[in-house]
Amino acid sequence: MNRIWTFVAASLLVGCGGGLPGLDDDPYGDPADPVICVGDPDSNIVCKKSSEFWDCTTMPNGDVKCTHEQPQSPGGSGTWSCEESGGTITCKSKDASAPPSGDTDWTCTQEGEDLVCTKDAPPPPPGGGSWDCTLDSELNWSCTGTGTAPPGGSTTPPTTPPTTTPPTGDMPPGSGTYDCFRPGTTPDTPGATPDGAWATIVTKKVSLNGTEALYVRVTFNKLFVDNTYGKNSTPYYNPAGKQGSHEFAQLVESDKAEVYMTNAKGDLVGHYAVDYISPSSKTKSGYDCLGVSGGEGAVNVGSASDVLAARSSLDVNLNDYGYQLTVDSPATDASYTPNPQYPKWIFEVWYEVWVKWSVFGSNGPGKVYITGIHASPSRIGQNSIEIVPTPCP
Repeated sequence: MNRIWTFVAASLLVGCGGGLPGLDDDPYGDPADPVICVGDPDSNIVCKKSSEFWDCTTMPNGDVKCTHEQPQSPGGSGTWSCEESGGTITCKSKDASAPPSGDTDWTCTQEGEDLVCTKDAPPPPPGGGSWDCTLDSELNWSCTGTGTAPPGGSTTPPTTPPTTTPPTGDMPPGSGTYDCFRPGTTPDTPGATPDGAWATIVTKKVSLNGTEALYVRVTFNKLFVDNTYGKNSTPYYNPAGKQGSHEFAQLVESDKAEVYMTNAKGDLVGHYAVDYISPSSKTKSGYDCLGVSGGEGAVNVGSASDVLAARSSLDVNLNDYGYQLTVDSPATDASYTPNPQYPKWIFEVWYEVWVKWSVFGSNGPGKVYITGIHASPSRIGQNSIEIVPTPCP
């Protein structure tokens, strides 16, 4: 394998149904109409979480293609021209004034006008069946094979919720529960991290078109990811600490929320990946949240037929509110002051899903929880974070 490409030393990390009325009346209420989530099962992106994060696609011929973000640029300043050959990555730059700092795996020397940095290419990931793995044009692993699990290892979901019981309290507004999550140990990242909850879950029993359902909203802290992009993006950082911006296309590519649900006996009855936003011919904006049946959506435990509806905050912005902004989000400030031209714009990233109450059996639901949060990219320089329950502020 021999690949040559050129890129700027910046962030290489790239990154439900719309038209649900009732948001103004009750932001945690019931939509008046169900969402029909569409997608081609033969090309559905199934995102799994294991020891490392992989995005997997089932191809029409039955093969599974998995990619893993593992950028290998030297970082620092300058524009690098890189070649991967024979298991070695070689990068050259004429405008890098000094060897990059941080990643000590690189060996850099000055050769005439060029700063030349080399390192061994990372080995292919183990496990997961029969895989043919190569480094793609951004030095990320791309593997094709017949396994049903990503090449990084097992993706069997946990059979029991976290051992720490998440606290519950009043959900404003109305009845329900409000749970909070944060990392067990705050990671050391280039970007600022939240002081309180990194993510919250609101749950509530509702009736959707005459069907009893459990309503769930998962919200990510705006310091982790937000609905700003283009020229009005808040600061985003790559793992090397380089500040960059957020682009709309990155929200389309791999963002989603993975939600686990148990019944009152503690049995895992649902593990859903909820799509954030994907291309769609069904909406005027050209984008829609495809729920658990398209885009980044997937059903790992349970049945797609048990999911009555799904939507996301960006879906609401583009389709419910009609703000068809797919290049630049509304201008705002560090406090996310509403823009007078787009006064309803939601800057928080959140996901909503409605699941049939009958899924949980006669005793009803037990716990709804998440084990990690993911955004590609995130604002903090680390895209996937493992989290645990924490007391709510």
